[in-house]
Order: sequence, then structure tokens, then C-alpha cells
Amino acid sequence: MSKQVSLEPIDSLTRRLSVTIPAEQVDNEVSNRLRSLAATIRMDGFRPGKVPVGVVETKYGSRVRNEVSQELVQKTLQEAITEQAIKLAGQPTLDIQPSSKGEELSFTATFEVLPEFTMPDFSNVEIERPTAEITDADIDRVLDRMRLQKASWTLVERPAQEGDQVMIDYRESSSEEVSPLDSKTLTLVIGSHTLPDTFEQGLVGKSAGDEFTLAVNYPDSYADKTLAGREVEHIVTLISVSEAERPELDAEFARGFGIESGDLDVLREEVRNNMQRELEGKINALLKARVFEQISSHFTIDLPDSLVEEEYNRLNAQINERAKALNQTEKLPDPAELREEAARRVRNSMLISEATKQEKIHVSHEQIRQEVEKIAELYEEPEQITQWYYEDMNRLAAIEFKLAQDAFVNWVMEQGSVQEKNLSFDELMELAA
Repeated sequence: MSKQVSLEPIDSLTRRLSVTIPAEQVDNEVSNRLRSLAATIRMDGFRPGKVPVGVVETKYGSRVRNEVSQELVQKTLQEAITEQAIKLAGQPTLDIQPSSKGEELSFTATFEVLPEFTMPDFSNVEIERPTAEITDADIDRVLDRMRLQKASWTLVERPAQEGDQVMIDYRESSSEEVSPLDSKTLTLVIGSHTLPDTFEQGLVGKSAGDEFTLAVNYPDSYADKTLAGREVEHIVTLISVSEAERPELDAEFARGFGIESGDLDVLREEVRNNMQRELEGKINALLKARVFEQISSHFTIDLPDSLVEEEYNRLNAQINERAKALNQTEKLPDPAELREEAARRVRNSMLISEATKQEKIHVSHEQIRQEVEKIAELYEEPEQITQWYYEDMNRLAAIEFKLAQDAFVNWVMEQGSVQEKNLSFDELMELAA
């Protein structure tokens, strides 16, 4: 007599698999296991290999039956999943009914399955591709920022202006009782976008010792979620104003950034190359975000809760670890927003996986190797970075998925409509992905 298997739907993605294993199959396996044990076990009063099976069963029968039951459940479950062509979306929840000698072994497995869907038509997708050329003026501005990084600061007794470093103390004017915990002290360069532009520009023209109020509209996307989407009036005290003394753009300056020859032309070329990498990375991130945003408006699908929960927990762990390292607990995302992001990622992964299965996109081992080498080139010892990636298949899998994302985005854009929009380098880099 063979096992009995039935599969029933619970909802759109949840299934319950019920399995019954014949008593004869279970009892035979238990008997074989007990005989093997009797041939090897040592017990007082018996010679090695001469312990009666009945004695072994009395002492170890319950444990052996439990072990056999667990193994048969796992083996039979895998067989049933293969026979029923089930595409699991997560680990099954098992409910095993206890059984004794002469009784059938029954269990149920409840699980979610991957949804069946048809790859959507992407011909109606419209994407705006931003482009920019790096000009000499762009390079000059970056070099000026690099000079500012190396600048020394001198206190001045004049009103603050763009490019000055200021120290401020500020708090919300709505605070009824003022305490040291309500105030924040911050040093920033005006024009550095450390705070919203309206805040920083409100510091221009103020002098050390001035106390004033500033009304600031914080965007919904602002990192500090306690301020995001709010209009806040701050009471600000300007503590000090410092002026930058930038180093000369000369050979010594170039050597300070690793150009041993001190050649400024070589430094400019290095800056251009770095800017080009940043530009390509930014454009790639923007296109990914825009393509998947378009897809979300044209394509809906039931998602397995187990996969969304798994992705949510992974994202939450990453963010908490990063926030803990940077002491930024006040900037943790809203759980509902994080769950939406987890759902987006699961949906996108399913689309990419289906496109790969249908051979719409393909990532080769050579492409993975080239990407690893490209990353490694950014480090002083690229061989060690390459080795680090190839020591862990999970790291290579992350590279493969990134390349699959890129290939998928390109494939979608080939089917849809793409309009290019020319921007300056700074305009493009300020776009939100």
C-alpha cells in the first residue's frame, strides 16, 4: 500500500498538503532500525551484537519510532512536493499526528506557493532617461570642494555668507519648556545641504550672538522622520562664523590626493573618471527606480506573505545595524513604509526570475567576473577584494542579482518608450532616485 496524498487550497497562495503513510511502511522501517541497533549496541549482561531485539525495543523503541517518523515525514513531504509540482514560497508548517505500532503516520504541511502569472506587456512603459556631459566647469567645482575639504577655518567677526562654516544651536519654538535635550548644536558649511536650503540660507547675513527664528518646510523624504513632511519654526542662536582658507591648487595639493607626480592635469583626469563613475551609477539607479515604478502601476500580483516578511526582516536588520553604528535611531523608517518596500522588492525579484526563466535576460559567469573586477579596481589591493567575493557564493549571488536587475531594466526599456532629458551634472546628481 502506498502513501495517500491530498492537496487543498486555503486561499489564493496558501495550500495544505495532507499525507498518510501506511502503518506497514513505518513498522518495517522501525524494525529494520531496531535490528541494526541491536547488532551494534552494548548492554550489560549481553555480549556485543547479541542483545535481543525485544530488549532493544523496550529501551529504545519510542526514540527510534520518533526518529523514523521524522525522517519519513521529511522524505515523503519532498516526494509529494515533487509529484504535485509545487513551487514553495517558504518553509512549510508541519502538524504530525503521533502514532504507535500498527498505526498509520499522518501529517499535514501548510505552506505558501509562488504565484502563477503572465509576463506583462511593457510596450506602454514610458521612461525619461536623464543624461549629462561632464564639463571643465563641473570639474572646477569638484576641485573647489576638494580644496574646501583641506581648508583651515579662521573665526571672523562679520555676518555669515555662502561657504562659511557656522556653529549654531537650534530647537523647535513649540517646545514649552526648554531643556538641554531640546536643543541641538551643529557645525555646518552654508551651502553644503546639511540642512534644508531654506534653513541654511536663513543663516546668511547673521552674526555670532544673533538669536532669531526660522520657519522651515521639511520634505516628506527628509531623513529625520520626526521632521519629515512638517513645517517647523526653529529658534536659532548663531554661535560662531568661520572663513575658509583654501589651499592653492598646485602640485602639493595634487600629491595630497595620491598623484605622486603632482601633475594637475592627471588630477583633473582622475576627478573626471570618478565623476563619470558617479554619473553612470546615478543614471543606473534612477532608471531602475523609474522602470520599477512604472511596472508597479501596470502590474499587480498576489505576493506570498512569507517572502514579504522575510524581506522585511532582512531590510529591518540591515537598517537597524546601520543606524546603531551611526547612532541614528531617530531616522529609522516607518514599519509600514518598510513593509511596502519589502513587497516591491519581492515583486521585482519575481519578475526578474520569470524573465530569466523565459530567457528574456541572461547573466553569464564572465559578466559576474567582470563586475567583480570592476569593483575591485576601486581598492588598493584588488586581488584581495576579488578573492573576498569568490570566497562566498552569497556575495557572488548578490552581484548576479544586480546584473540581472540591470539586464531586466534594459529589456523593459527596449520594449517601452524612452525619452532623453539633458541636464547639467549637478542637476542630475541632485535628482532623487
